[in-house]
Amino acid sequence: MDEACPGLSEVIRRYSALPAGAIKEVCPTSFSDLPSGFLFVLATWSGQSIAAFRKLTERLAGAPQHPNLMVCDMDALPAHMKAELVGNSIGQMGAPLHGMGDAFFILHSKVVSRAPDLLRSESLLPQWLDSMMATLLNLPITY
Repeated sequence: MDEACPGLSEVIRRYSALPAGAIKEVCPTSFSDLPSGFLFVLATWSGQSIAAFRKLTERLAGAPQHPNLMVCDMDALPAHMKAELVGNSIGQMGAPLHGMGDAFFILHSKVVSRAPDLLRSESLLPQWLDSMMATLLNLPITY
């Protein structure tokens, strides 16, 4: 895995609701590079992406356990990885990455699910996160 993408650190520091060190900056070239957890594709130039990132970290900050949260710069993500994210995720399958902040759940180096639109479908976020956390922790899913 490459070093952290430039430009992310400042956005993460300013807008994350999670404590310093709880987020890992990544520039993956393959999903096999990623541990299980959440991957947020952040467009540092997009106000919507930053707001979605803030919303996700606020929700994760309230979780009893902090899962792996990885953040990558949308502009540094290789085209083949973007295609895999769009094509392999359940949820908004096939919806392109528009720089509005996209969260994905990675399990055993595979894209398992894509979060609902974090700003327009805010009410669905807790259910999605709880379901993915239960999967990650091998817990029963409850609503």
